[in-house]
Amino acid sequence: MKEKIGLIAIDFDGTFLDDSHFKKDLRYIDKIFSIGIPIIFASGRATAGIVELLSRLGIKDRVNYVIGHNGAEIYDVKNGKIIYDKKLDNKIADGIINLIVSNGFKNPIAIHDWEKLYTYNYDKRVDLENDVNFTKGINISKISEFPENKLKIMFFATGKEVDDIYNLIENSEYKENISQARNTNLLVEVTNNGVNKASALKILADKLKIELSDVLAFGNGENDKEMLDEVGFGYAMINSDKVLLENAKYITKYDNNNCGVEKEIIRIFEI
Repeated sequence: MKEKIGLIAIDFDGTFLDDSHFKKDLRYIDKIFSIGIPIIFASGRATAGIVELLSRLGIKDRVNYVIGHNGAEIYDVKNGKIIYDKKLDNKIADGIINLIVSNGFKNPIAIHDWEKLYTYNYDKRVDLENDVNFTKGINISKISEFPENKLKIMFFATGKEVDDIYNLIENSEYKENISQARNTNLLVEVTNNGVNKASALKILADKLKIELSDVLAFGNGENDKEMLDEVGFGYAMINSDKVLLENAKYITKYDNNNCGVEKEIIRIFEI
C-alpha cells in the first residue's frame, strides 16, 4: 500500500482533532510529516478557520492546501489564495432559507464570509461554530442581510429537527440544485450541487497529477463518505458515524482522542 500513496487527505473534527475540537497531543506530528508525502486537510469548517487552526497548531508551513466548506472551496496555503470555489446560486440559496422559515422553523441559520459568521435566528448553538472557526459573529434580523457570496448554508438543529429540515429540502424543488450533509447532533449543511470533499479532492489531485486511487484519506462523518468511497485507501475512524463504518474499506484501530490518524499512518509507512 505505502508504495502507491501519493497524497494524504484528512478530515478535521472527529478525525484529526480530538473531542475538544483542538489537537492537544502533538507527539506524532513530526513523524507523519517526515514521510515526505503531501498532507492536506478537508473539512466542513470555514476555510479561514482551518488555516487559523493550522497556524495555532504550528503546522501551517507544512500544509500546502486545504479544502473547506465540505468541498466548496480549495485554498492554497503557501500562496495565500483561493484556487477554486463553487458558490450557491443566490436565488436558490434564498429560496431554501425561505422554505425553512416559512415552514415554521425558528432554528439558527448561518453563512460564513471568510472571518465573519452571519446568523439569522441566533441562539447558543451557534457559539461553537464561531469558537472553532475563530470568526466574528454577526447576528442579523433580515434574511436579506446575508452576504452575497454563499458557499454553504448551515441550519442548526438538534434531534428530530435535523432529519425534518433535511427531508424538507430533499423533497423540495431545490433538490437537483444542491448537495446536503447531516451532522445528526448539530446541523444540516447545504452547498451547491456536486459539492463534496471528493469532488474538491479530485480537482486538487488532478492539479498535483495524482490519481484518486493513490490517495489515502481519513474521515468520520457523513460529509466524508464520498471521499472515503472514491479514494484508493479510505479509512473510517473507529468512532465514525454508523453509515461510514458499515461500508468502510478500512477502519482505524484507534479513535480521534487517541491519535488514530497518526498511528495508522505510522503503521502503514512503517516509521
